[in-house]
Amino acid sequence: MAADWGQPVVIDNKPGAGGNTGADAVAKAPPDAYTIMVGTVGTHSINGALYAKMPYDMVRDFAPVTLLATTPRRRSSARRRSSGSARGRVRRHA
Repeated sequence: MAADWGQPVVIDNKPGAGGNTGADAVAKAPPDAYTIMVGTVGTHSINGALYAKMPYDMVRDFAPVTLLATTPRRRSSARRRSSGSARGRVRRHA
């Protein structure tokens, strides 16, 4: 990245609290586009439900820059289940 951007790049991994530690550091950094992060569904959605108090606002404190990747999803269940169709299971649990 440094060669492409023509300036030094510092990578500062800040693990902890399901990504909240690093996301909080980015949220509190000056909005000068020199501090960026790779947000995830954890830091921008799930953690809001897991933690009673978030150190940042998941919507207000960040500006999206680009889509980096997508992840395929699929629903699976054990073959040995005799509970009928997936639609029937969803109706029963809704």
